[in-house]
Amino acid sequence: MTIVISGIVYFIIGMMQQYMVNSLKWTASAGLIVSLVFAFIVFRKKEEQIRTGSKQGKSRNLVLLIAYCLAVAMNLIGCFADTFAMLSILGITSFVMGIVLTAAGLVFYFKNGRSVALKFILPVLSIITFIGCGFFSLTTISPATTTSLLGPAIMGSSSSNVWEAEQTESVLEDGTRLISDIRYDDEIPNGYLDIYYTNENKFTDAPTFIFIHGGGYVWGDKVIGDPNMAKEGPTDLITTNFLAHGYNVVQMNYALAPEYQFPASIKQLNRGLKFLIDNGSDLGLDMSNVVLSGGSAGGNLAGLLVNIQTNPEYAKAVDESQAINPENIKAVYFLAALYDNHRFGVTGKTSVDWLFTQLGRLYLGTDEIKTDPSVKETNVIEYVTDSFPASFISDGNTGTFYDQAFDMYNKLRNLGVDSEICYFPPQEATLNHGHEGNDTEYSKMMYQRLFEFLSKYVVSQ
Repeated sequence: MTIVISGIVYFIIGMMQQYMVNSLKWTASAGLIVSLVFAFIVFRKKEEQIRTGSKQGKSRNLVLLIAYCLAVAMNLIGCFADTFAMLSILGITSFVMGIVLTAAGLVFYFKNGRSVALKFILPVLSIITFIGCGFFSLTTISPATTTSLLGPAIMGSSSSNVWEAEQTESVLEDGTRLISDIRYDDEIPNGYLDIYYTNENKFTDAPTFIFIHGGGYVWGDKVIGDPNMAKEGPTDLITTNFLAHGYNVVQMNYALAPEYQFPASIKQLNRGLKFLIDNGSDLGLDMSNVVLSGGSAGGNLAGLLVNIQTNPEYAKAVDESQAINPENIKAVYFLAALYDNHRFGVTGKTSVDWLFTQLGRLYLGTDEIKTDPSVKETNVIEYVTDSFPASFISDGNTGTFYDQAFDMYNKLRNLGVDSEICYFPPQEATLNHGHEGNDTEYSKMMYQRLFEFLSKYVVSQ
């Protein structure tokens, strides 16, 4: 029975080591303790058999003892080597040990005619833990498994990269004029944008609000918004609020990972800005009176897009040129934005950390998103200068990037850039990632403060 139980325990340890992506030292310590305990139990119970038993019995018990001792050594290393590679090795090794030990133990039980209850309970428990650990092992080996398995449930498909879409024009029930799927880029897919015009139809007199959706760089769309954010989705509420305040609204799509990794999307969006500058008059947009915004991963893209316009050093680093006069970007609105991709999987909520880590690996093309130097170029805060526009920052307090939001706020303030942050502490209410997308008293307070802030910089109709 010890062998089967140890196999199930190793399944659980393997799941923990791959799921709790920011707790490797803790889970390695747990694996170390478990391995020491089982090694001690086997040694005490099997010592006599190892010394005096049959050759087959000796070999079996020695192999078992050696396996536990190797697990002790590996988990001891894991306590000091906090890397994703070590997490992967430990988690998958625990998974393999779970398979071998559980299978061996179950064979032993069936051959020796153990009770019906054990014959039923142990296999069922083993299968459940095997499936769970197997899933996390698959996503550890290949993060694309995450999009393949979860994509259909979240987005209706595992990929949302579209090459061809037909431009249409319509009038919504409230009188809003909408032009959908205007093609702004044909180099890579998803080069489409939608424009919502204010009811007053004074198109060229209205300020222009440009929004970039989130979705971990892997999911999301200009219509449905970010599936990782608040359940109602932020896109409709954002569009409605800005239309009501006299803005024309531009919602932009961009090519998604893993097919298109950094810097493909930021280059495409910069081409999108240039398209809007070149065609603004024909589209009825005032591109001299712009508010640029993004949510979650889209907030990161929006910030980097502004850095291209305001920081020549950053524009050179990503081999791009200025698409819009930065003076025409009157303000930036960051909604639950991700600023530092090194901390993509660090939100304080384990389930969110696990998911965001997989998405980050897909977009950044590296497993070591916390330490890989190449990730620095995706850090908005790193390249902010005193030329950055006035910025309004909002975020929740649970499973989100509020610590990064304060880092961005402080950096802007230290540079002398006017900025405001809207944050409600958890003692007041639990507000998840993208809570601004839900029509609550807190989102209403946030929008009130947002438009008061924007009124200082945006030229109204």
